[in-house]
Amino acid sequence: MTTRPTAKNWCASWLGLAYSTGGRCCFAGILIVRHGPGAWAVIRSHKMEQDQDRKPDAVSQIEIVTLEDVYRDEIEDAPIIDGLHYEGEALVIHADGGVGKSLISQDIAMHLGAGAPKIWGLFGIPKARLSLFVQSENSRRALQTRAKKKIVGDSKLGCGIGKIFFCGYSGSVQMAGAISDKKFRQYLLDYAKAVEDRAGEKIGNMVFDPLISFSDGDENDNAKMRRTLDLITETAGKIGATPTVLHHSNKGSGELRGASAIQNWARTIIKLEHIEAKSDRRIMVTNTKNNNHEFFKPFALELDENLNFRHRKQSEILSPKKAEQCMAVADALRKISGRAETQDALIEQYRECSALKSDSAAQDHINLAVKAGYILSEGYRAGKLNKKRYLLPKENG
Repeated sequence: MTTRPTAKNWCASWLGLAYSTGGRCCFAGILIVRHGPGAWAVIRSHKMEQDQDRKPDAVSQIEIVTLEDVYRDEIEDAPIIDGLHYEGEALVIHADGGVGKSLISQDIAMHLGAGAPKIWGLFGIPKARLSLFVQSENSRRALQTRAKKKIVGDSKLGCGIGKIFFCGYSGSVQMAGAISDKKFRQYLLDYAKAVEDRAGEKIGNMVFDPLISFSDGDENDNAKMRRTLDLITETAGKIGATPTVLHHSNKGSGELRGASAIQNWARTIIKLEHIEAKSDRRIMVTNTKNNNHEFFKPFALELDENLNFRHRKQSEILSPKKAEQCMAVADALRKISGRAETQDALIEQYRECSALKSDSAAQDHINLAVKAGYILSEGYRAGKLNKKRYLLPKENG
């Protein structure tokens, strides 16, 4: 008669195999076993090294988790920035070059460090947090220039600069490396530990700028990019921080560049765009993905002479003529129930309502309406084709 192995026997057998490989043994793995009536357990091991003569049941780093354990956890919603960024939820910020991805991430970190009650007068900050930047684009001088200007414009931000740290070597604040490289990941873990020992608190916000500096594969390769991003999640998770990844937009479309795995990985995605010309110091901030919280309404920021962002209302960012064009686009969309599944459908509807004769002119008006937040655009896949639908913001719908 064959006896069905118990969870304990399964575990012992698996560990025994690991110990049969020689004088010393390294292993890391995951095993799912039956654990009592109606429950399943996940046995996870961290990388370990043990002498062969040590008994498997002496292994101390096995953690058993059942669905019941997860069910009974008291998990609270923990905003880093209320309505914008949450603990444990990876954030991607993307834009064309020169729009201000790095600057806005520094602005966020300075507000978090200072424990400012609000950022841009819109989103609450429950408590001050440490930020760690792993970035390759901005020199020590550039960061100093920005910080000095920003503090001249808003002295309260000076309280938080001691809570912002940069990885680097020999005094440099710039570095790049493949996150797939185990030594590079270990360096980040060691650096984070040194930061926390010095600061006496945990890192909350970990910024990778830009994504391409930490990947060793084609950014259009889904498997490569997913592996890169999963390792960012793993590394930030071991530190106890939430990752923010800065990435580029596709030129022309403004959509997130590269493999769809990047969009799938992120829990929240924020798009930054110039409202009009590239020289314009006004940008539109749009929430294009939000898995676990409500989308925030698109809003405009203007960069002042001290490199601080100021919230601007729609009525303040466009000339009366252009505001009228944007409202006309929104009205046309409203007449088809606030939704157009394709760009061509909205162009056709808008031309009928406005008597415009040119598709290109209609498209220009639609693009401006999106950038100014009068309507929303949302990319999606239809078979092998990338398409775009248009929607009204909730409060306008």
